[in-house]
Amino acid sequence: MFLRRIIQNIIVQSSLFTDWPNAIRAGSKDRAMTKLTKICFVILAFTLAGCAQLSRDQEPSKPSAEIWDSSNKRWINETELAKGLQDARYIVVGELHQSRYLQNQLLNLLKTLNKEQWLEAVAMDSLQSKLNAEELTYLEQLEKQSPALHSRYKSLIEWLEQEEIPVIAAAVPMDKLQAMKDKEARKWLKAQTGKALSEQQMQQLRTIMSQSHPASKDNLEEKVDYLLAAQQLQDYFMARMLLAVKENSVLITRAFHARNDLGLAPYLKAGEPDAKVKSLLMISTDDDDEVQDELKAMSRQYDYIWLKHHGKSLMLAPAGDKVKQSEQQK
Repeated sequence: MFLRRIIQNIIVQSSLFTDWPNAIRAGSKDRAMTKLTKICFVILAFTLAGCAQLSRDQEPSKPSAEIWDSSNKRWINETELAKGLQDARYIVVGELHQSRYLQNQLLNLLKTLNKEQWLEAVAMDSLQSKLNAEELTYLEQLEKQSPALHSRYKSLIEWLEQEEIPVIAAAVPMDKLQAMKDKEARKWLKAQTGKALSEQQMQQLRTIMSQSHPASKDNLEEKVDYLLAAQQLQDYFMARMLLAVKENSVLITRAFHARNDLGLAPYLKAGEPDAKVKSLLMISTDDDDEVQDELKAMSRQYDYIWLKHHGKSLMLAPAGDKVKQSEQQK
């Protein structure tokens, strides 16, 4: 409608061109020049608007996401990420997002690793072990457990089954976690885990548990002991499972379990000292400034950080330079 009005206006006022000699003779040269100037502006505006619209139509939509390589302190692309991960025996992917884009990118990453003949098994801590063949399939299990999880991993599991890549259920049974409320069970776990974590790491983990799960002073100590043991049990259990597979494996878990310092990596190395483990955090955020502030800390916790955000591109932000400068000042 707007375009039609512009065209009609140009057609109506274009009669001024044919009437130009008469307008001059009538002594209306100034008025004619004014009208002609308006016409030129209208035509110019219309042309520029059309060019701008054409530019927007031709411009491809680009996802607002980047991958940070913590070791080399630089931004990389998907191809470089896949190549860097292939140096490892175990890849631990920590998810902290609700992004459909990152879900698809994780599947694409697994497809690339499989194409490079690296991928031999995928473990998921969202899946419960099946005790017999009559139990629900993994997709049926997820649909019953949580429709959101079913939607999240449906394409991934279907692809793994199609490619006949082993899928490993890595969730710790709930009764085993509940058993950690017993002091004797915690003593057993301590004997099993040995010195996977240093005393300093244990204290750091305890502090995190107490701050993230507040409780009354009366039972705070007992609750933190249980939470600490439950966290360790999950990391120990998943590490032992990957070690038993003895294949190039990817574990898909929650963000904290993927940490190099306090996650399951220390338990993998305790069972296999020469184990090559690499971690990937996939995270979405609405607050770019907060991510940039936390990037230095996260760089010490994860080998790669895949960011999906809704603000300005971090490629253009000073995050990488800030991290680099901070490291140089240390």
